[in-house]
Amino acid sequence: MRFIDTHTHLYDEAFDNDVEEVLGRMEKAGVQKCILPAIDRAAYARQSAFAVAHKGMAFEAIGLHPTSVKDDWREEMAFVEERLARRNGAGLEQGVSGGTEGGLFQAVAHCCREGVAGDSPHQRGYGGAL
Repeated sequence: MRFIDTHTHLYDEAFDNDVEEVLGRMEKAGVQKCILPAIDRAAYARQSAFAVAHKGMAFEAIGLHPTSVKDDWREEMAFVEERLARRNGAGLEQGVSGGTEGGLFQAVAHCCREGVAGDSPHQRGYGGAL
């Protein structure tokens, strides 16, 4: 059986000492691809470097993690939009499924930019930071 790990932060420094071992266990378990969710701008370099080092297996998800929504959320979302623009709107779907639709990511960025996401139950669960 083949699997995709849909949420792993293997690029986090907590995995620095054993990431190759973890990747080996994933492979043995049938995990062929993994999605690296974004945290914020500060984590971008590590996330991107990991995806490049493990091309074809690890794919970046562009965004802002709900626990990282702070007073600077507008700057964070501008960074997200810039990264989306560099990919011409093609995001996670392109890497994992081969498609080119990026509308979901653009819609989320638009909602956050306009302040719409602040009313969602998910944001309220994180203190309604928007």
